[in-house]
Amino acid sequence: MTRTSSRPLAGILAAGALTLFSLGCRGAVVGQWKLERAIPSREFLALDDVSFNKDGSYAATLTRDGQTTREQGRFDFNGFNLWLEPQAGGRREFGATLKTRRLELRDGNRKVILRKVGS
Repeated sequence: MTRTSSRPLAGILAAGALTLFSLGCRGAVVGQWKLERAIPSREFLALDDVSFNKDGSYAATLTRDGQTTREQGRFDFNGFNLWLEPQAGGRREFGATLKTRRLELRDGNRKVILRKVGS
């Protein structure tokens, strides 16, 4: 009787589980979100409103360092961090905590608290 290694299969299963976990996390933030609170203030950092879509796209009104802009792009969320990649270029990373219908985003000592709108 020959014995075969199950390590390749375990690696494939682990990669598949990680992919599903990542997709599941991203799906947790899908929907419309509105600004509830910005710390220290809205002028330093605020996502006034943002819509995260199932396909990984987003549209947002963002205020950063006193400049308010409307932007679209791609996003990713892994349960601990949120990345925004605007169509205009660049990549922003925020520490993130999701609590039911509340999403907290952190950038250094700045924090934004968003509340999910609708269902």
